[in-house]
Amino acid sequence: MNSTHDRNSKSNDFFLGLNTAIIGALGYLEAKGATQDSIIFLFAPFVGIAICYCWYQIISAYRQLNRAKFKVIHQVEEKLPISLFETEWEFLGKGKDKTKYLVLSKIERKIPIIFIILYIVIFLTGIHLDFISNLFK
Repeated sequence: MNSTHDRNSKSNDFFLGLNTAIIGALGYLEAKGATQDSIIFLFAPFVGIAICYCWYQIISAYRQLNRAKFKVIHQVEEKLPISLFETEWEFLGKGKDKTKYLVLSKIERKIPIIFIILYIVIFLTGIHLDFISNLFK
C-alpha cells in the first residue's frame, strides 16, 4: 500500500514541477520581452493541457487502484477477528461525511484542472491580444 502512495506522490511531484516549469518559462519569456502573440504563448498552453490531462488520468488510476486494494483488505478482514481498516473507515463516515473525511483524490484532481484553466487563460490572452492588435493596424 505504501509503495502505491509513494508512486502517486512522486507522480504528483513530477507533474507539479513540470507545470511550474512551463508557467515559469512563459513568465520569464514575457519578462524578457517576448510578446503574447508569440507562437510559444499559443503552443505552450496546448502542451500544458495535454500534460494536465495525463496527470488527471494518472490520479484517477491511482484512485481506482487504492479502491481495489481496500476492497481486498476489507474482504480479508471479514475472515479475521478484528477489522482495523473497516473500523477506521466507519469512524471516517465511509467517505460520505465531509466533516470527518475529505477524499484526497478528489482534491488532487482539482490541481490539474486549475492548471488547465490557467493554460486556457494564457492561450485566450495571446489570441485576444493578437486579435486586438490586428484591429488597430
